[in-house]
Amino acid sequence: MSVTVVSIKCPECGASQPVEESRNICFCSYCGAKILIVNENEHVYRRYDEYHHIDEAGIRRAEADKEIRLKEIERAEKNDKTKRIIALSWLGFCLILIIATVVLYIVDFDIGIVLLVYVCLPVLIGGSIVVTKIVKKIGGNEEIPKEKRRKR
Repeated sequence: MSVTVVSIKCPECGASQPVEESRNICFCSYCGAKILIVNENEHVYRRYDEYHHIDEAGIRRAEADKEIRLKEIERAEKNDKTKRIIALSWLGFCLILIIATVVLYIVDFDIGIVLLVYVCLPVLIGGSIVVTKIVKKIGGNEEIPKEKRRKR
């Protein structure tokens, strides 16, 4: 007895599927969709869950993407807060150093100038550079590389 094989087209992905002529149901070998094979002369009643294909893997993938995005947002907010704390701390230190220099300048001109030239300016300039590098290293606002982006 010979087996007759016919080719059908998957309604989900459009791939061609070889199927035995006597079968009533098969699964797509590409996307896994359940395919009901009917004769045009017969009436077929389908259950709702058989008729509607639910992509559970896609749902899980979307949930995972949502969780990842939420964690990225939380991390970015934490990095922004850390940046603000570092910047405000540095501004407070600079303000104290400037006030101390002005007070010493008023009290004794020579000590004020020496403090300004040899301590205050190098500390302010060097510290600003260091704080800028730390804030950049913390990051958080950098753009996502193109190869890591998902097309929607």
